[in-house]
Amino acid sequence: LSLCSPKPTSALSFSSQDVGIPRCVVEDLRGGDAKENAALLREALEKGEHTNAKRDAIVLNAGVGCYVFGLADSIPGGIDLARAALNEGKGLAKLDEWIATTTNLASS
Repeated sequence: LSLCSPKPTSALSFSSQDVGIPRCVVEDLRGGDAKENAALLREALEKGEHTNAKRDAIVLNAGVGCYVFGLADSIPGGIDLARAALNEGKGLAKLDEWIATTTNLASS
């Protein structure tokens, strides 16, 4: 993994298992049609401590993003921030806000 960020660029070895996220197979991440994918996304973003491969992928990507953008001092710290935000329902709240905004813009 090569990180390009405001911090000095560095290379590091990293596995999702290093932060308690198990490996998965492609089938665990696969969706379906638009309606099914929308339902799967809402499920992954729902408030609470539940988990599955889709939610783990969101946590991993958001956690690395938090680290790269300087919101956390480490990838595990970023993972903790991302997981806490999802557990508190902030992910689904932001999705609903985005849907409302784009719906309003479309009807203007």
